[in-house]
Formats: sequence, C-alpha cells, structure tokens
Amino acid sequence: MTKIINARVLCENGFEQRDVYFDNGKISFEGNGADCVVDAAGKMLLPGFIDIHIHGVRGCDFNDGDVDGLDTIAEFCASHGTTGLLATTSTAHIEALRKAVVAISTKMETGTVGAGILGLHMEGPFFSTMALGAQNPEYVLEMTVKNLDYILGDNAHILRMAALSPEATGAFEMIDELKRRGVVCAIGHTGADYDTASKALEKGANMLTHFYNAMTPLKHRDPGVVGAVFERGDADIQLICDFIHVHPAALKVAIKNVKRENVIMISDAISGTGLGDGQYMLGGLEIFVKDGIARIAEGNLAGSTLTLDVAMKNMVSIGYSVEEVSRFLSANPARAIGYGSTKGVIGEGYDADVILMTDDFEVTDTFVGGKCVYSK
Repeated sequence: MTKIINARVLCENGFEQRDVYFDNGKISFEGNGADCVVDAAGKMLLPGFIDIHIHGVRGCDFNDGDVDGLDTIAEFCASHGTTGLLATTSTAHIEALRKAVVAISTKMETGTVGAGILGLHMEGPFFSTMALGAQNPEYVLEMTVKNLDYILGDNAHILRMAALSPEATGAFEMIDELKRRGVVCAIGHTGADYDTASKALEKGANMLTHFYNAMTPLKHRDPGVVGAVFERGDADIQLICDFIHVHPAALKVAIKNVKRENVIMISDAISGTGLGDGQYMLGGLEIFVKDGIARIAEGNLAGSTLTLDVAMKNMVSIGYSVEEVSRFLSANPARAIGYGSTKGVIGEGYDADVILMTDDFEVTDTFVGGKCVYSK
C-alpha cells in the first residue's frame, strides 16, 4: 500500500488537505499503515489526464504498428501527466491500419510502461474529401461495415471511438452500427451543412473531432456543423488548447455554448511531439514542424506538438480554474469513453491514476493503477 501525504487533493468537491492511499490499484481515504509513503510537499494531487485523441510522440505513431513504439508513447505521455489514452490511428493504407490494430490490441493485453491504453480511436479512413486537413486522400475508404470489420479483424472489442464525415455515403448506416456496438461516433473532417450535422447528432454522433477545425463554421445564414452543435448544446467537443488551432476567445465561446461536462481537452499530438522542429510523417503524408507548429506542405495544420500539462497551463492563463480544467482533462473524457465509474476522479474506489503537479504546472510524479510510472 502507498500513502500520499501533505498533498492538496482535488476531490469531487474541490481541493482538500488529506492523505490518500493506493490499495491494490484503487484509491482509498483510509488505511492501516503503508509500504511506501510519498511526501507531496504541498503539491497538487490531481486525477491523471485522459487523452482520447493522440497519434504519437517522439518519432512514434500508432499507425506504425510497432509494439515497442507504443511504450515510447506511453512513457512520454506519463511524464506530462497523461495516465490513460485512446490510441488514435489516422487515414492510412488499409493493411497498415490492420497491423496497427493488432499492435494496439497486443499492448492493451500486455500493458505499457507508462500511460495505459484504454482503447482504439479510428480517425478515418471513413471521410469525405471535403475537409481532409492532414488526412491522406489516397487512403480514404468507402464507409461500409465490411471495411470496418476488415480493419479491426479479431480485435473489434478494442474500438472505443470512430470519426467520420456525416455527408459521406453510408454515414448514417455507420452511425447506427457504431451505436449498436457501443462505440462513440465522432463527427470530423466534414464539409456537412447544418441539416446533415443536425441529423447526425440526432442519430447519436455525439462527439466532435477537434472542434472548429476541419468542419463547417457558424455563419448567420449557414450555421454549419458548429451552429448545429451550439444549438443542441449537449454534444462532446474535443478542443486543442494550444492557442494555435483555436483562438482563446473561440475556446471561451465554445465552452459557453455547451455544457461543462461536454468539454474535452485533447492533444492531437503527432510523432514530432517532444522532438522539436523537423520533418515527420502522418498517415503517409510529410509533416513539417516549425516553431512547434505542425503543417503539411500545402499549409494545413497537421495535429499538434501539444502536451496536456501545457494545455492545462494555457487554460488557467485565460481564466479557468484548475478544478475546471482538470474536469476537461480527466472526468469528462473518462465519462465520454465509458470509464466514468472507474477513472478521471480522485474518489473512494476509483483507479489510482493520479499525478502530482506543482503550482507552475510541472508534473513531478505519475501513478497508474497505484504504481509510480514517472518521477522527476
């Protein structure tokens, strides 16, 4: 049993000064002795971040299908406060996607050395060509259950989320199928008009992939996808809070127009994250990172080099409290992908996936299942 002392613990009702125990991988507020005592020295004890949209870091990408590379991603993410993630693939050759799914499934069974892999997130290949951004048009596939099942093979059980363009042929049938399977269906990379987006939301496509980006904007005579989401007010929105993808004012507008429990911060990190400026790959496309900004040759943004500790710092800098931002990074994504009863909160019986963080938003210790997987 591990005991954390002298921490400001972010519990469900706010910060509290109390001891926290990790007992068999679970959180407890009571204990009889401990094998290991960690003195937090006044730092914040927060729920670990859950990144439901991340492609890779440090030269590794989930599309690679490399089991060892998944440990590199997991370790790096843990050092920046992420304790759980959805392994996110992008539009690529169908055989590459099959290989990636096998590697992800294998690593979910054997476990990682850092952040836990909570499932698979397929961002593509079921898109139209109207707003592909940095998705490779060469590998866009017809949206059929047959193609989906071919990619997943014997690992359909790991799929937690899939993004699609609702204007593409077969989209509404796919939304129904994903809903039947209990898979979160996200609207993304879409040129859909307001009516099509509204229909997709009504049918159950209740997640918006990197909201604002690669979707039709709100205009006064053409409300688009953004207008449909704001009108409805209860869809989950993924936000990249690097102040590059979305202006801080637009972030505030989005958060005002949906319920607070629907705000989910993501990294959308690519393989160049943690390596600095240079040339990288995403789904067979060359990505150029300059001054920390990732773009394809045509100039489109191509994911980010953001880490979620920096995202938290950014959001606090524009007026949101640590308590609010923690919810956007932990409890909300946990609930959205079906882990709301076990992760994302520091509460009795929840998984001991937590981080110690300074008031300057530096992660000093990361625990997954009560085990320390990173210590500065």
